[in-house]
Amino acid sequence: MPKAVIFTEGGAGPGFGHAVRCSVLKRAFERAGIRTRLIVQGDASVAGVLGRGYTAGNWRGGTVPAAAAGADIAVIDSYLAGVAIYRKIAGAVRHCFYMDDNARLDYPAGTVVNYNAHAAALKYPAARGAARLLGTRYAPLREEFCAVPGRAIREKMSRVFLMFGGADKTGLAGKVLEFLAENHPGLKATVVAGDSGRGLERFRGTGTEIIRAASAAKVRELMLDCDLAFTAGGVTLYELAATGTPAIVFCTAENQRQSAAAMAEAGTVIQAGAGGRFLASELEKLLARVRPAAARKKMSAAGRVLVDGQGAGRLARYALALLLDDAIKLRRASAGDMRAVHKLSNEPAVRRCSISGGKISLGAHKEWFAGKLADPSQLFLVAVYKGKFAGQVRFAPEKKAVVISISVTGALRGTGAGGVILRKAMDFLRREKPGIKTVLAYIKPGNIPSRKLFEKAGFKKIRVRRSGGVRLGLYRKALGV
Repeated sequence: MPKAVIFTEGGAGPGFGHAVRCSVLKRAFERAGIRTRLIVQGDASVAGVLGRGYTAGNWRGGTVPAAAAGADIAVIDSYLAGVAIYRKIAGAVRHCFYMDDNARLDYPAGTVVNYNAHAAALKYPAARGAARLLGTRYAPLREEFCAVPGRAIREKMSRVFLMFGGADKTGLAGKVLEFLAENHPGLKATVVAGDSGRGLERFRGTGTEIIRAASAAKVRELMLDCDLAFTAGGVTLYELAATGTPAIVFCTAENQRQSAAAMAEAGTVIQAGAGGRFLASELEKLLARVRPAAARKKMSAAGRVLVDGQGAGRLARYALALLLDDAIKLRRASAGDMRAVHKLSNEPAVRRCSISGGKISLGAHKEWFAGKLADPSQLFLVAVYKGKFAGQVRFAPEKKAVVISISVTGALRGTGAGGVILRKAMDFLRREKPGIKTVLAYIKPGNIPSRKLFEKAGFKKIRVRRSGGVRLGLYRKALGV
């Protein structure tokens, strides 16, 4: 089983945003079959947020290689660690992920992950063996925000939701509640306050509910039930977007400003109180903007488009693809592969996708296989995963192009191995037959996995044709693309 280690920080000083998103990533990795250890540097308050799902450790203190020893993947999520620590960790593992919000460092080779709405606008240093996963599709939200049902937008606002994080050092929750009590007493408010909201007790009995410790399920319930949210920046913005909750956002930290501005530009939030400033007159104007149901419906729809809640799963699948890329090798087929290819070709899933759906006899296969190996115009490849047969790829000539056929063993279907094998096969073809400029693929209309595989690899459907009475989609890719 592959192993990962995640390094982050949390507590009364840095807050809990990094620790929470890393715990989400830990669960996603584990669901994908990656054994994962989460190490958090911080104070005892972290336990109140994460429970027992982490190990406390001073990872910034120089014991990095020992903590990362034996791991295939490391994830670093920090505002405080210096680049030297990043280099130590990256040097101790095969693959390193850097959770980033504002292009904080010139990161070592690895994968930079910035899920913020403003990520594409940031200027990262020229890549040196680094990949970048940028944008809201990679937002690692808690499981409860991964498949959110549709919501109703009430014509008249009656409920609001307040969540300003675990610190709320500027007391925004109290200021907003005071404003609502004086100017909009008909609005019922629910506040998720944490330990920072002890001064909010005076609002009880005024239509205000104060919740100290809310589960993710409860937070989602409150978001879906409210008409408008008041919040600070951070990951809450993305959870609100995933639930389609219109929001007014107060940026209380400099590192949240760009993200909030980008989400406002996308139309899912309205910004207020630059630098955490609170002005009642400004807030009244903003409430007037969101009061019409049509305005809130537009904001809600924009949020659901921006964030789908599947980011943690995407990151886990990307991590698996890196490990698969390490483990999968391609070579030319040999006579010793005949039976493995025969067995794969007769698997029901493979026969359903083939033009001729009937079972293949061993005698017919032997003759066919020997002919393909002996034909110099054919490029017949075998994929091997951890020393075992994993699939086959064949390139057969057709006029000035080649036609590809690919099949993957059942144990690796759905893991992303098909994409890795296809990419490596195309690279093999470029090396071995540099004169070939076009690759074609014939796909049955009902073969959705193959269609997605080839489309993701850049193949474009050019027409439909029939072969042997079977209707097929013809896909094409220029080899240089």
